[in-house]
Amino acid sequence: LERPEIIFSNNHLLVVNKPPGWKSQPANGGGKNHNMQDGGGSDPKCLLTYLKSQSLGGGSQNDFLTPTHRIDQPCTGVLIFAKNGKAASRVQVDWSKRNVKKCYWVVVEGGSVDRGERGAKMDGLELLRSRSIHSSTHKAKTYRLSAILKSPGGKG
Repeated sequence: LERPEIIFSNNHLLVVNKPPGWKSQPANGGGKNHNMQDGGGSDPKCLLTYLKSQSLGGGSQNDFLTPTHRIDQPCTGVLIFAKNGKAASRVQVDWSKRNVKKCYWVVVEGGSVDRGERGAKMDGLELLRSRSIHSSTHKAKTYRLSAILKSPGGKG
């Protein structure tokens, strides 16, 4: 697996660029202040476990690290981890009040997708456009993701 990139770190937050293939947290959910001893610490694809093993958390033993959101395993993106309870609660309030703006980008390559209308086929970009809202904030065409497209016979 590609190693995650630390984008920002201070006494309160750790911001990481999660490469594809990493789980945001253990399959058991991790919970608040997930410990390596509680069963989730053995998954080599768990980003939370990896970051804790690198002593990137907070607290007296650098082991307090709580994910404030998640990103699906096949996807890449920025993850925010809290290094203490106060930071975790403040970030969660911002998520719940929708003070955080999420932006999803998707890259579509070739192939076609069955639209389900009399067997009609459309390419991935056409399907994305039909299910998305165009963003005029960028010069290039960008779209809000509303469907995950998979290549026929291939992975994700």
